[in-house]
Amino acid sequence: MNLQYKEQPVKVGVQFSNVLASESNVDLAFALQLAKIDRILSAKRKNRESLVEFQKDWELLERLSNASAERKHAQNWFSTAGSSELALPSGAFSAAFQ
Repeated sequence: MNLQYKEQPVKVGVQFSNVLASESNVDLAFALQLAKIDRILSAKRKNRESLVEFQKDWELLERLSNASAERKHAQNWFSTAGSSELALPSGAFSAAFQ
């Protein structure tokens, strides 16, 4: 699905097969899936989807949550990689493999 987010075009996967694609905005996909779960749980019992379908939706929500956390962790690591805190002493890398 193509959307405008903060005045920028973004792609958001909305199916199990494309939601974690590299070009998909995982945070927006998570927000959409969370809204879907909320709608399902707020619906009257007779209007709810089957338990099997809900389990699939919940699994997708968990996958998106994990992917979002992993991407944020990677972004934080790369943004601090240039700081002196993470700098290895000279020769440390080659010493580790001797």
